Amino acid sequence: MQKGSAVIYLQLVRKKNLLLPVQLMLCFVVLSVPQVEVKVEEGSDSVILPCKTTPDLPEDTRVEWTRSEVGLITVHEYSNRNDDLMTQDEVYRDRTKMNEDLLRTGDLSLTLKQPKVKDTGRYICTIYRDKDILRQKVVLQVKGQRSIYRSEVNVVDTGSQFVILPCNTTPDLPEDSTVEWTRSDLGLITVHEYSNRNDELMTQDEVYRDRTKMNEDLLRTGDLSLTLKQPKVKDTGRYICTIYRDKDILRQKVVLQVKGQCCKLRSEVSFLDTGHRSEIFFMLIHRTISILVQSFSGSPGSPGCSWGFWRSFFSFAAVFHVR
Repeated sequence: MQKGSAVIYLQLVRKKNLLLPVQLMLCFVVLSVPQVEVKVEEGSDSVILPCKTTPDLPEDTRVEWTRSEVGLITVHEYSNRNDDLMTQDEVYRDRTKMNEDLLRTGDLSLTLKQPKVKDTGRYICTIYRDKDILRQKVVLQVKGQRSIYRSEVNVVDTGSQFVILPCNTTPDLPEDSTVEWTRSDLGLITVHEYSNRNDELMTQDEVYRDRTKMNEDLLRTGDLSLTLKQPKVKDTGRYICTIYRDKDILRQKVVLQVKGQCCKLRSEVSFLDTGHRSEIFFMLIHRTISILVQSFSGSPGSPGCSWGFWRSFFSFAAVFHVR
């Protein structure tokens, strides 16, 4: 431990035309220790900012954790044997904790939950003990995630109302974060873009026009998933969710496979003029279509017919007539 300069006040009185020293007061002594560097990766559950002193501290000891490079904001405060969070900055609300038996142990370390890149900075632990003030500096560096995650989407069928392409990261993203959804198997075309807290669809490919949607509160939750409406077989491909956050870039790949619906119907028709029987096969794929069906009844002498409609979800019909 390194001892700092003592702060001395000299009280003077005027007697006739002379200034005479009357009282010498030693107000307090400031003690400091070398700063500590702490590194952690974003996405960790917590990080501990160390601060220790002698055990068995007086009950009126007060501890302040502040952050210096952003105007000395209050991170956490302990006084009168309790946490005093009235002046705590909202950025750290519900994210800080100190040990319960800190006065006895002298361990005044601060636990910071869910460290983020924006928590990187200089922190000061200040201890007010009797007439002494002890300060310890901690430099925290939170490294952003740079990993590439891969995610497979369950196969979906055409005719589904929508499919969700998942993309998740840590919550409470900076307001200037940008999110890009692109498709890599078609030359990296833009599927959806979010920046400046709004959807930016100027560069969106026309294939996806009015078919994409992202969550409204995505910066707070970290859920950057994309909802793709009315998935089609031609939507099958590789999608990339790219997050530009501070100086970090996070990419997540999603493989989407859309299966076409297929159904084969078999119908028997009796031709009244010959009595021969034929089979007609309908191969129907995708989208809703209506098929006009003619049915025959009666005898060769008095044939009759009726008409009706048959509907299903397909995009085209192929008719095979086999005799």
